[in-house]
Amino acid sequence: MKTGLVTFHAAHHYGAMLQAYALAVKAAEIGGECELIDYVRPDNLEAGRVFQRGFSPGVLVKNLHSLTRMGALKRRYNRFEAFLKETMPLSPKRYLTIEELRAAPPAYDVYLSGSDQIWNPFIFNEKRFDPAFFCDFPQTGRKISYAPSFGSAVAEGAVLDELSRYVKGFSHLSAREEHGASILQRAAGRDVPVVLDPTLLLEQEEWGGLAGDASVDKPYCLVYFISPPGHLAELTAKVKSRCNIRAVQLAGARRKMPGVDQIIYDAGPREFLALFQKASFVLTNSFHGVAFSVMFQRPFYCGAGSGEDGAASRTGHLLGTLGLADRLVSEPLSELSEIDYSPVRKRLRAERGRSLAYLKEALLGGT
Repeated sequence: MKTGLVTFHAAHHYGAMLQAYALAVKAAEIGGECELIDYVRPDNLEAGRVFQRGFSPGVLVKNLHSLTRMGALKRRYNRFEAFLKETMPLSPKRYLTIEELRAAPPAYDVYLSGSDQIWNPFIFNEKRFDPAFFCDFPQTGRKISYAPSFGSAVAEGAVLDELSRYVKGFSHLSAREEHGASILQRAAGRDVPVVLDPTLLLEQEEWGGLAGDASVDKPYCLVYFISPPGHLAELTAKVKSRCNIRAVQLAGARRKMPGVDQIIYDAGPREFLALFQKASFVLTNSFHGVAFSVMFQRPFYCGAGSGEDGAASRTGHLLGTLGLADRLVSEPLSELSEIDYSPVRKRLRAERGRSLAYLKEALLGGT
């Protein structure tokens, strides 16, 4: 059986590329063969460039900063591209538009709409669903989904009606968080399970085998923020003092955070893994920052991402599922606490088993 997976696989974003890799690996283990359909939107390609096109004030400021960090940012770009070409099972042809996919659709037995926010219409320039991510191009073959996300988008009225038409032909539907499952249940008129993000389907040893060089010798607290850190900013000094370690920032956001001793601009996916694997402590508001903190059993605190609502966010849902709800910081902390990972590992194994059982049934179970 041959599976074609469509997701955000080529974006120069740590979580996007690593979740695509993980889902392709597991789909191949279950179904025998899986290719990533090399569909890449032009806006995804543009976002990965070292220098952005255009002359808006925001673009000019970003490009000026890129110029001062050009060597590191070029290394980052090259590392993402190398990971894509060396580890991803890509389809022979690259597609840039839905029209190209429809004109010569790649042939698979099963078409898999993968994870990340591929079903969030509001992250695209046109503010509409992208039909490609609903596999709206093959003439034959079965369609299934694994953990697509709507982000914080709300689907009502015409948007919900459009979504209903897109998911009508899917034999199996799942979502990455409760919010997405609720939307899909209304759109499809059937129960929709919530499954783990693909990054959590792989074992710690599998990710460790992909890790590169963290390029940090001394013990460190890894600081990884993709939006304003809120109360987490106050924790940096506390963690440094309490643990007697340095603070190293992985540049998810380019602005250097207070109390940081070193900022890393050139990490690709392998270096990202190594930084989490070797960290003594992690502070993050990235969902995948949390996922890999858990994967490598690091002590951590986190905040919900920008636009997300605490315990109701995808991060909050994951933490609640794993019994780690107290790691979500919504107010200043006076004391740091340890994590007993023994019950967490047990819960993660159970959730991983349930999620893989869904994926196996979706891939092999027919209609």
